[in-house]
Amino acid sequence: MKDREKELLISISGAMRDFAHGSLPLGQARERYRELRDRYRSLGVRTPDHAGSSVFKSLCYDHNITNFSLLSGALRLIEDKPEFLFFSGDAAIASAVKERIPMHSVELQKGIACTLAPGDAARFPHAVHCSEPFTAGGTPVIFTAVTSSKYFGFNRFLGYSGLVRKILEEVRVETGAMHFDCRKPGRDEIHDFMDSALRGGGVVTARCFYFGLIDRIFSHLGIPIILEISEQIVRDITGHAVRGGKVFPLSVREYIALLPEEPDLSRKPGRGPVEFRYKGVSIPYEYIEIPVRSMPDRIAFWEHLARFVDEHAASAQ
Repeated sequence: MKDREKELLISISGAMRDFAHGSLPLGQARERYRELRDRYRSLGVRTPDHAGSSVFKSLCYDHNITNFSLLSGALRLIEDKPEFLFFSGDAAIASAVKERIPMHSVELQKGIACTLAPGDAARFPHAVHCSEPFTAGGTPVIFTAVTSSKYFGFNRFLGYSGLVRKILEEVRVETGAMHFDCRKPGRDEIHDFMDSALRGGGVVTARCFYFGLIDRIFSHLGIPIILEISEQIVRDITGHAVRGGKVFPLSVREYIALLPEEPDLSRKPGRGPVEFRYKGVSIPYEYIEIPVRSMPDRIAFWEHLARFVDEHAASAQ
């Protein structure tokens, strides 16, 4: 990869990390986004209608190296004639992949990530991994990787797929908002959950989880793995939520589980209800339950949460 492309990719990852764990305020995040967008355009990156974009190919090249792949790229699914928007790898393998994809349209039409098993060893002895289809420029697109290695990581593959998808969207969409943090939900959705319970005369308990050391513990594994860990945290929290509850990941550090019930007064203050581990490594966290019994409670919720996060963010430094 060229130096400017490497620097841009590192800057994008850094912006995602900083905004995700709260060290980059929204105003600065918007400025950082505009700066990165201008740097991206200055490289002469063309829209997905033109293959050969150096930034996209650089991401694919990086995926090949870090995830033991022979080829990585994005395919536009145009009826029975798929075409690569860009790829990194052997052109002969790319041609073989384009021939294989139409034969597996049933799997791809399910709209989920999948793996196409190796075919006739004499023709194509490799597995083809395909991401969940997404739309770019009005046509379905998948991120795909070819490998025969047992060291290939499907979750790492999905992490790169998410990065490629996000940049493809940025090529097509003009916006003044910060898009590098795709995990921050709107407050409206959280407010709607609370308001619905309060209108029915109920109460909401916000179980708040703060993982202040997650990036310090796992930063050496890279952004895709940290996103994978974040998704596991959401699954673990969801598994312990009562029926009718909902989990909101605010960032890779902060998560809220809203439950239509009173707080658990039997639990010692600060003691969380779930043990989190990733491949045997314990993930420490701070925990608090915030009851919301009225509209004033709902209004004060964010301030209460901010104090909780600020207190433990300072101790995590």
